[in-house]
Amino acid sequence: MHCRYPIRLLCLATLPLAAACTTIPTTLQGDFALVTPAVVAERGTTGQQVRWGGVIIEAEPGSAQTCVQILSLPLSDSTARPRLPARSVQTDEGRFLACRSGFVEPELFAPGREVTVSGQVVALEERAVGEYLYRMPQVAADTIHLWAERRPQHQAHYNLGYWHGPWPYWYGGFYHRSPVHYHHHTPIIRPPPQRLTPQRPPPSRRGGSD
Repeated sequence: MHCRYPIRLLCLATLPLAAACTTIPTTLQGDFALVTPAVVAERGTTGQQVRWGGVIIEAEPGSAQTCVQILSLPLSDSTARPRLPARSVQTDEGRFLACRSGFVEPELFAPGREVTVSGQVVALEERAVGEYLYRMPQVAADTIHLWAERRPQHQAHYNLGYWHGPWPYWYGGFYHRSPVHYHHHTPIIRPPPQRLTPQRPPPSRRGGSD
């Protein structure tokens, strides 16, 4: 980070905060095999210690354990959180199952939530996805980290005293989809306009001249 005086102190003050915001959770730290679920499924190998993540497809509580089916996504190098949005990812990293003993609440581990898992690949399981027989690695999860839901990113708007509703609109040549904002501005107070009294035409003078 390059800082110039007089904002150097501000930059130095924000360094600890930035470092704190880009730390991998302790339970997800360690040394892991650099393979994807798709590669493991293709090779048919097990035993690797992995750290995988993505978005939940379905949580499946059983009598002795709960398995979470996950669509794998690349992870952030700084936080180990899945990179979103999922539709922007061009590579198919495959699906996998993260299983652990006990009950996992499906309402919390709902479809679309982000998770990161660490553990050992212990098996390969074939599941039907539509009419396709899909091979998924099964991970005996030491950790299933459920990430907090992301807050929507709001775009900044100039303070021009306009009210923007929650619908898409054109503004300044750019397309925005904005939450409701109300921008205040200083009101301009003017006196009320004067009411004009209509003038009657002067009465006409009748009679000839002498």
